[in-house]
Amino acid sequence: MSELEFKSGDLVKFSIHCSFAFGEILEVNTNKKHTVYLIRSILDGMQYLKDEKSFLKISSTEEILEYILGK
Repeated sequence: MSELEFKSGDLVKFSIHCSFAFGEILEVNTNKKHTVYLIRSILDGMQYLKDEKSFLKISSTEEILEYILGK
């Protein structure tokens, strides 16, 4: 388990195809060995399954807005 607790509704920055995207955690699935997160991309609506090593929690929406606006 990671030090941070992630839950549904959290905004995250996640790795995808040698780049990154922003998304919202839709669902958290945990078993004895693994936790997997269903994340929906903010830009295109695609859904991805990721583990917590693949993303970072976003503390504000400013970083997302800067990315979308290209700044």
